[in-house]
Amino acid sequence: MEIRTHHPLEDLNTFHLAARAEHYVRFDRLEEIPAYLASADLRQSPHLFFGGGSNLLFAGDVEGTVLHPVL
Repeated sequence: MEIRTHHPLEDLNTFHLAARAEHYVRFDRLEEIPAYLASADLRQSPHLFFGGGSNLLFAGDVEGTVLHPVL
């Protein structure tokens, strides 16, 4: 699992638009996801589950947490 703040998202969307995630969590193993969700307080801030990025068009930076499983 990799956790970053103000992480650039340009390389993660097909339009390569400039945007940053306030918080970014990358999961490399399936087992990491439930453990993180149980420990994180996601109810207090917005969150976005991020897939391949082909169906996203960013209009600006993403507030909250981007959860990105790369399995």
